[in-house]
Amino acid sequence: MSLRELNIGWESPPDRWHELPYSLLPKCSIDGKVTDVSGNLLFTLKAVGALGQGTFGYIDCFLKEGKYIAVKRPKSSGVHLLIEALVQWKTHKDLEAYGLEGCVPKVHDIFYHRPSASIWFSMDVYDPILFSIWCSAHLPAQPSLFPYILLQLALLLEVFEDGLQLDHRDLKVNNMLIVKEPFTISIRWNHSDKKITFPFRIIFIDFGFACIGKEVDVRDGLPVLDTCPKVGRDCFHILVSLWTIPSIREALESKWGPWMRSRISSGSGSVKTKEAYVRLTESGKDLEWMHTATKDPEFKAPLCAPKEIIAECMRFIE
Repeated sequence: MSLRELNIGWESPPDRWHELPYSLLPKCSIDGKVTDVSGNLLFTLKAVGALGQGTFGYIDCFLKEGKYIAVKRPKSSGVHLLIEALVQWKTHKDLEAYGLEGCVPKVHDIFYHRPSASIWFSMDVYDPILFSIWCSAHLPAQPSLFPYILLQLALLLEVFEDGLQLDHRDLKVNNMLIVKEPFTISIRWNHSDKKITFPFRIIFIDFGFACIGKEVDVRDGLPVLDTCPKVGRDCFHILVSLWTIPSIREALESKWGPWMRSRISSGSGSVKTKEAYVRLTESGKDLEWMHTATKDPEFKAPLCAPKEIIAECMRFIE
């Protein structure tokens, strides 16, 4: 797989990305000038302001050739963003075949930032709302939106699991954005082709824990020891993190409460009883337990599998 479009002279399958030497990356100087390996100027970055931060990195807004972009940089020297950037770049590229590339920010550049001796990468910038904030603001007043939210998520995750063999592995509500604009997805349902138009588009961010089959593990490296993808893992994460928000749980309880609990309790792995997943979800505990549970080699959540969620949502909507 060639990285030439990123101005990186390297070609290899993803399972050899960890061999990519930093010397082949474009270099960024303290004044924001980014040059190729021959020293030719590629572009100049001008800092605009902070956009946000995650567990391991900061996101800032920059101007590049008159256009705004987002740039991710690590919080510490021990955090390496190269493989994360390449996974996000590949995921966006692969989603083009499904018309879903707008659901993952496009990576434009990956470069070595000389002053901090670390890897930074640039990507599309949006004017979105954090998914958790949007859901907290809209679902209590419009619970009928819930199956449409689930349907769009499940359609995207079906492509992740079946088409790309990818698990995000940290797909909680704070790692998603939502943009208020029409978004159409084509699906095959009941032996016929359908187009479903949503009034919003959901965007997945922060691929710092992602894995692709047996080829790539962003956080733990190779060989991939955590089965990837696991049945229903990403959707399980979403449902659990949504159901931990009291205002959302209260708004959806009458119509969706039993359904949500049945999906969450379909998880199997390290816990003694399936009901324990529900108790942990509704207890207000930190979500760290969720990652511990789903990293179990035997974990799977069959009722959270994207195909199951799609079927449920389509029956409800029709």
